[in-house]
Amino acid sequence: MDAGVQAPPLATAVAKATGAEQDRAGRICVNDDLTVPGHPDILVTGDMMSLDKLPGLAEVAMQTGHYAGRKITLESLDETLDKPFKYHDLGSAAYISRGRAVVSAMGMHFGGFIGWVVWLFIHVGFLTGWRNRIGALFGWWYAFTRDLRRERGFTIDDMAVAAYSSQAESAASIPETPAG
Repeated sequence: MDAGVQAPPLATAVAKATGAEQDRAGRICVNDDLTVPGHPDILVTGDMMSLDKLPGLAEVAMQTGHYAGRKITLESLDETLDKPFKYHDLGSAAYISRGRAVVSAMGMHFGGFIGWVVWLFIHVGFLTGWRNRIGALFGWWYAFTRDLRRERGFTIDDMAVAAYSSQAESAASIPETPAG
């Protein structure tokens, strides 16, 4: 199996059943309307679909899910969605460690604590319902102020110390043989 994000096993089952092509990660290659080639009644979204080399990110999954839902709704009303799926890159955000993140969105770049605050509000904004948003904010506030959920970052120096400690422990555990 290749390193990286792999499609779920269901993707392989659907590909075999429909004769659809799969990419290296096992995702199903779809048409620009998210349908499986030769099967206009089957839509594939999220981590299972491969289209225009889009990355396996939550934003891609949310946008393809929204598109598929709209397409199904219109078809149930005997209407069609003639526009192909178009991904809108909203930027990227990465949590680094406690109170630190990097964000690049709408031509702006943030890092450190400010980046973390922006990251926090981006993620809270995508939660559904005010109850979930407020619950997440209180949970994160509690964990942050109580120093819960500690992350660990390793540096080259940490790795060298760990390797030396491991070698020292191994050497100490070897029993000495009597001379002679």
